[in-house]
Amino acid sequence: MKLAVPVSVTAVTLACGTPIVGPPTGPHRADAGNDALIVNASPPPVQVECVPARPREECVWLDGSWVWAGRRWEWITGAWVIPPDGCYHADAYAQWIDVGAAKGGQKDSRLFYFPATWYPNRAGGTCRIPKVCLSATPIEEC
Repeated sequence: MKLAVPVSVTAVTLACGTPIVGPPTGPHRADAGNDALIVNASPPPVQVECVPARPREECVWLDGSWVWAGRRWEWITGAWVIPPDGCYHADAYAQWIDVGAAKGGQKDSRLFYFPATWYPNRAGGTCRIPKVCLSATPIEEC
């Protein structure tokens, strides 16, 4: 059974109904499995954050999300960022994947975590780390 578990969702309070402009998005590359990690637990529920007003025209909103930090999940705060030129963003996700027969002939599955990343739009390209324009604030500080 394959079931994808999202690790980020926009949960926001908007000032004056300002629309949220996100980065260009796309799928993980076919070789993304090389970057996948086996984790021992699904990510916790997303944290609610306040999205501040868009600071500049070139900034796009990147949702906060859970990342696997060795033995536990850590929350990375959402932020307005300047996306790298010629690149798109692939969101993080976790997915149960059957890995073959286990003891007694029963199927065995593992939870794989695919971290969020930026991919170049063209082969041989590179993506720099996006510059942060402004980070979210915890909901209790809104």
